[in-house]
Amino acid sequence: AGVQMLCNGNGHNRVVCGTPWPQLTAMLGGGMRAGQTTGVLAPSGVGKTTVVNHWAIHVAHAEGVKVGIISMEGDREELDTNITQTIFGCTGFETTSTEFAQLAEHVMVSELEGHKVPWQSVVQEAAAMIDNGAVLVVVDNLDFIMPRNNDRVHDIKSEAYAAIIELARKSHS
Repeated sequence: AGVQMLCNGNGHNRVVCGTPWPQLTAMLGGGMRAGQTTGVLAPSGVGKTTVVNHWAIHVAHAEGVKVGIISMEGDREELDTNITQTIFGCTGFETTSTEFAQLAEHVMVSELEGHKVPWQSVVQEAAAMIDNGAVLVVVDNLDFIMPRNNDRVHDIKSEAYAAIIELARKSHS
């Protein structure tokens, strides 16, 4: 696969990364495109987080580009463990190996933790990752930081997702 250029030269339609799954990459027209957002929707507990983490690690490893992971589920220790297991599962690299360390340099993991930050902080974190070279930023489950028992929760969710989509469009990432 690898990073490739398509159509116009202004970056709006270029493929920035593929997926670990050739059929999905084909369905996406060659992979994720600059300025595009893709939602992974499924019932709770079926493996969405596993899929997006695997995807991010694959992109960092196979294509040698920077990726960002912002997860609102669980705490920092749990996220670090999940990412370490994903790197090992995708590559077989032991945590003490030089290869693991080199790959880890391409993976930016957010310091934000679920239930502790406003959604605007997630957008700022994603922007910072893009500014630091991430071509793929995974935002895993904003629902965990949405206000509970709030009459405006659906409006707030829409606002949060719209801000993330706008960030992707503006940054062409």
